[in-house]
Amino acid sequence: MIKIAFFVEGQTERIFVEKFLDEYITLNKCELIVKKNIGNNK
Repeated sequence: MIKIAFFVEGQTERIFVEKFLDEYITLNKCELIVKKNIGNNK
């Protein structure tokens, strides 16, 4: 769900994250959480 919430603005990026979800989340878990929170504040 984080991938969709974060990359909802760009479908191409969202698809990329979905394809490499496991690796992306593992490498950027904290960064994704921070950006997700920023997106929720908008």
